Amino acid sequence: MVALPGGTPGKVRGVQVHGATVDEAHAGQRTACNLAVAREALTRGETLCHAGTFVAGKLLDVRLRYLATSRGPLKRRARLLLHAGTAQTLASVALLDKGRSSRAAICRCPCRRRRARPRQRLRSSSAPAP
Repeated sequence: MVALPGGTPGKVRGVQVHGATVDEAHAGQRTACNLAVAREALTRGETLCHAGTFVAGKLLDVRLRYLATSRGPLKRRARLLLHAGTAQTLASVALLDKGRSSRAAICRCPCRRRRARPRQRLRSSSAPAP
């Protein structure tokens, strides 16, 4: 087991989902894990996964809805507070089609996080599955 994006290795001693002991848990479930890792080595929002399955990445494609109640247009490379799962981090937005977003606009744009988040590692078709 590894905790990403920090990369802290460890071992899972037990897993519970909604108070019931289970053999495995899946993304999106409310899960409690008994870990053989010092609490100080982990930070809020890290993801537990098998070592080598995921890599940490800083780029994220997002669909952004800018509200009409916002103070002004969203400028290119604006800094935002990104909430992903239980983690929050500073991010900057790159508006691809224009230099700024008008109010009440919906646009797709890449978002660069200051702190990496896990993403699945792509495997070639010849690589064996774990």
